[in-house]
Amino acid sequence: MKTNIEAKFKLIEILNISPVELSYIKDLTIPENIVSELLNGESDALKVHLENIQNDETLPVDTRLLAACLKNKMKDSVIRIKMDGLDEDEDEDDEVEEESYGYFDEDLTEEEKEAIKENEKERNKMWRDREIEFHKSIPILKKYTQEEMNSVMFNYIWEHFPLLQKGFDRKIYPKARDSFFGHIGIAYYRYQLPQKVQDKINIADDYVKNEIINRFKKLEIESIDKWAIQYKQSMDELGVKKYTKSSIKGFFDELGLKVSSIVIDTIKSKL
Repeated sequence: MKTNIEAKFKLIEILNISPVELSYIKDLTIPENIVSELLNGESDALKVHLENIQNDETLPVDTRLLAACLKNKMKDSVIRIKMDGLDEDEDEDDEVEEESYGYFDEDLTEEEKEAIKENEKERNKMWRDREIEFHKSIPILKKYTQEEMNSVMFNYIWEHFPLLQKGFDRKIYPKARDSFFGHIGIAYYRYQLPQKVQDKINIADDYVKNEIINRFKKLEIESIDKWAIQYKQSMDELGVKKYTKSSIKGFFDELGLKVSSIVIDTIKSKL
């Protein structure tokens, strides 16, 4: 435990973590093989570890987002360290100056150095703007009742991701939820939300998923007879007289509808 905490101390130093960002690494467990590297001031293994987490689609979206944030902080810190070297004594010999830019694997012109500085400024401004937006969002989110939070989240997702109106899709919904988090200014700071606000959003998340599912179930009940007629007509046009679950599913795939297996069984029983 002690070495893990010491590794986090080193990580705070490497990533230039501010007090408001401590929640980024509070619950982070650092693998033993990476701890020793961090204590020696090295972070290559951690970068690979975070990249693996980010690319692992079996993990929760929040976990992958956190890994992406930490990985980007690592990129920023490397550039920051290198740019600090630009302010050192300009009278140093060429060998020292070349070593300062070793990270870029090439000799840099003055224009390229200035471009990197400007890029760093833009990145810093982008993150400052995101932090400002986040802190402005918190009072608004605190004022929402649970019902209001449910409604705001559902209305945004329902309007901006109309494919979910054709059936709940586990691939589309995480993108819709992340888009909403960006819309309300918390996409990059989910782990810094006050617990009550986080709980409110989690409840709204469950509500939205259930509401999408229930609305489509209602549509299924109202439309099943119409769909059965449409399916039969499409089979007749093809000259097919044998109705199978596979062809019924294909019919709904053509319509872009993610119906339940119950709907498919019911339509087959009607024909």
